[in-house]
Amino acid sequence: MIWSDRFKREVRVTSHAQERGLERKVSMETIMTVLETGTVKSKDEARAWIFKDCPGRNDNPVCLAVSLERKVIVKTVMVHWTLMED
Repeated sequence: MIWSDRFKREVRVTSHAQERGLERKVSMETIMTVLETGTVKSKDEARAWIFKDCPGRNDNPVCLAVSLERKVIVKTVMVHWTLMED
């Protein structure tokens, strides 16, 4: 089981997010670093983006699209991410 100290709940990384992480060379360690220490931008009550510049990468920021429910569900992993303000 993967646990988030930040969100005080279990973390589930979807198969889609795992595939995108592999494709974009974002390790599980980096995913967890972004999750635990990145900037959170809420989309609504249950959904958010969490993003962070990671040292040694030329495709920053790394961003996770997450659902914050009973578990933290990492839905996808993105790079070169840009926050679009309303």
